[in-house]
Amino acid sequence: MKPILILKTAKVAAGMNKIKAKTPYASRIAMLRATEMLHGYIVKNKLSGQSLKRRSGHLAGSISTEVIGTRTETIGRVGSNLKYARIHELGGTIPAHTIYPVKANALHFYMGGNEIFCKSADIPEMKMRARHYIGNSMKEYRSKLQTIIGRKFWSEVTSG
Repeated sequence: MKPILILKTAKVAAGMNKIKAKTPYASRIAMLRATEMLHGYIVKNKLSGQSLKRRSGHLAGSISTEVIGTRTETIGRVGSNLKYARIHELGGTIPAHTIYPVKANALHFYMGGNEIFCKSADIPEMKMRARHYIGNSMKEYRSKLQTIIGRKFWSEVTSG
């Protein structure tokens, strides 16, 4: 009969303490990786014509990531600080307003095939439907994100 090796309680506790000490760092690294991956997915799959038509690329260029961590939790954020990003994601009503030229003496646009110049334009109230470019990405990419977080976390916790 082969002998069975039983680890001493102190050795097990030391190993657990080592893992516990690495947990906040490993969580942060795993969440950083996941938010970077989600950022790329949103820009490539949602802001290149699938959910929203790309005009200037400002929204895609404004998508940023942030990871906030404490000893007990790690939070990853992906979003944009552009004024119109929220209305595209959640939908809603844009109130009526008047626009004025900023860098020119007049507004210049085409309407019905006619070229128009004017000092101001009244924009009526508009209802915008939600185009969940972030929310849908989270749903579609959920299992991949869970795998990324799990693998990265495990590799960081168990590394030398």
